[in-house]
Amino acid sequence: MVIAPPHLTFGLIAAFALPYAGIARAEELRLPSWGQKKELKARQVFALQNVEASSTDHIADYPTEPRGLAELPPHVQHEAGKLSLYADYDDRLQGRIVVHVINATERDQSLPNQDMDPFLKLFARNDQGDWVRAQSHRYSWCGNSYFQDFQLPSGTFRSILGWIPQAGKLRSVRYQIEGNVGIMSNEGQLPIDDSEIERARFDEMAIQSGDIEFVRALLLEQPPNVEGEELARIRECAVSRLLDLPVEEMRSLLERYWEEGEPSLTEMPYLFGAFERIDPSLAVKQILAALDGANERLRYQVLRFIPFADDPRLPGSSEIWERARSLATDPAAEVPMSLYERLLPEDGGLNMLLDIAGNDRLDPTKRRMAQYAIEARRAAMTKSPIALTIQTPRIDTVEGLPRPGDLRVTITNRSEAPIEFRYRDARDFVGVYLRIESPEHDRLLLPVERNLDGKTEKKTVEVVLKSGECHSIDLRLYELFDIAPWTNAIQVNAWLSARVKLPGIYYALISEPVSIRLGRSDSKAPAGQGTPGG
Repeated sequence: MVIAPPHLTFGLIAAFALPYAGIARAEELRLPSWGQKKELKARQVFALQNVEASSTDHIADYPTEPRGLAELPPHVQHEAGKLSLYADYDDRLQGRIVVHVINATERDQSLPNQDMDPFLKLFARNDQGDWVRAQSHRYSWCGNSYFQDFQLPSGTFRSILGWIPQAGKLRSVRYQIEGNVGIMSNEGQLPIDDSEIERARFDEMAIQSGDIEFVRALLLEQPPNVEGEELARIRECAVSRLLDLPVEEMRSLLERYWEEGEPSLTEMPYLFGAFERIDPSLAVKQILAALDGANERLRYQVLRFIPFADDPRLPGSSEIWERARSLATDPAAEVPMSLYERLLPEDGGLNMLLDIAGNDRLDPTKRRMAQYAIEARRAAMTKSPIALTIQTPRIDTVEGLPRPGDLRVTITNRSEAPIEFRYRDARDFVGVYLRIESPEHDRLLLPVERNLDGKTEKKTVEVVLKSGECHSIDLRLYELFDIAPWTNAIQVNAWLSARVKLPGIYYALISEPVSIRLGRSDSKAPAGQGTPGG
């Protein structure tokens, strides 16, 4: 093994050990620069300590670039005219097994992949002697993970690293590239964790080929040993699978899950698309039924979704909008912030928001949401002469409550003329909003005054800002809101935004939000899953 200096390890592309010598030769060295690699103009040699003899030279970047078949190790077997895999169980690197993807055909190959992993998965023989996947997979949330091509020209091979479980019962194993390729490697022996086999039975990759009975079990029953975020992702994937199943099979399951399954916001686009596939009028019917029904959770999630799903071509879409607007003024209805931000049309929408904000009979939360939407709309319509920034440290929480934290609001005059204002208390012109979003809820609240304490002395402060000058106010945020009843998520994101009212500038600006983590992240993705990319 080559032991390289830490600042070189990332950049070594072809580093070879010279047995029993004190140096290693760098055939090619590339160092990262702003997320990219660049080649050095000359090869360099570095003195290393504790260099050990290695039976196999390893290239540091995996998967490797395509190399000619003549460079395959002599013991690696492959069949002429075929695309094949060879797992070298005795050759390990970084805790994984080196697997060679060999193209001995006369055609260039391009393999589907996720972040340059051609969906290489570990399979094992179970107690019944069947081959089953022993490595679960999670698809990436970001499309960039699938843009690169895994090219394998004719007469070449590339080496990749196969996952190895950390513990378990010794079983016969092989590696296999999943998908349309479907090639498998030679067999070997590895310890296999049976819980990983069980997890792979219900993961996102299994759902892609699952039939209606498999999808029904995932949506209406509790998969074993799956909970939390992993369960949410599995059910979202199962709902999306409905779009690929025959219409006559999915309708009854779709309607039952809509009523009983408590679908999340992320599932809504798939459910809505499935209803449209059956009948566009059915989609409208189901949405209206949810808005008028007794299932409060379903109504809330539909209200979060429809601002993004408005389609005037759909019959009944105007009726959906009218019903949603009526809920915005219903004292008993729980509504999301997005209803005020996105659903209300520009024509007459501002007057409606003003009516809501000034209606003493409405819940204070609704009035606050409407007030924020008013200020955001006016800020967007006004070219402000000031720039507003917020600085705050990360604020963690204990049992769902944020600890007190400092907040600095800075006002910068970006106009040519001076700006003059005075205040006795920071709350005279600075307001702080706490925005909480989670898979379950979407709310915005304004802290009551006692929770926002200006650290300035209670005396009139006169400020004159020339062009380009700044003025900062330090604030102290006390425990704001108990978020625990709203969400089962381990962590959610919150945004603190400030509004500023100055003489001659009506609601000058709402700042860019500042992300604050609320809650603790104790979860870890199972070891066998693919790593989501971005």
